[in-house]
Amino acid sequence: MSDEDQRKQNRIQKLFDEAISHIASSDRPLICIGENIVKAGPDAMGYFLEFAKMASIPVVSAVRNYAPPKDIKDLWIGYIGTNTTDIPLKRADLIINFGAESLNNTAASVRTIHLDSNDGHMVYIKTDVGIIGDMKTAAEMMLKTRNNYTMGRGYDEWKTWKKEIIPSKPIALCEAVRRESTSLSAFPQPSPDVGLRAFALT
Repeated sequence: MSDEDQRKQNRIQKLFDEAISHIASSDRPLICIGENIVKAGPDAMGYFLEFAKMASIPVVSAVRNYAPPKDIKDLWIGYIGTNTTDIPLKRADLIINFGAESLNNTAASVRTIHLDSNDGHMVYIKTDVGIIGDMKTAAEMMLKTRNNYTMGRGYDEWKTWKKEIIPSKPIALCEAVRRESTSLSAFPQPSPDVGLRAFALT
């Protein structure tokens, strides 16, 4: 690896470190599933689901016809635009956005980590930490960085937050939604990207 490539890799890793640091310091974190992580395919979703489970953060979805997997049934809240997600979006102090084009009804003070394959989405969403590129690579890097990070808070500190916002019957909800949902194969698969790059808004 050349010196320039190493410097680029270091800059990218620093951004992921910053993202995980935001998560570690948050009191009311929330993950959002967007269409671009779904379209990235099963490998990208595999890394995303592993990250969501490892981080133990509640999940909402901006993709209405995406069935929530059983892997995150205990973290699932619902679809953006429904009654179950209004309060969590307004109360969250941090949103980790995996490829959603827009986020409505969030607090003005909310911090946002935005991972996306389309830099045009960054224009519409306030972004504190932004990463643009291949969604599979981004999700994998989030998982690896989270695994290497000593969290100052998490499971116990977020129990009250999760109890307040996660529906009481997530398994039944997931199964009901799954029966009415479109499979992942209905989404076109994007061309592979060449990597990741930092994107910061001032």
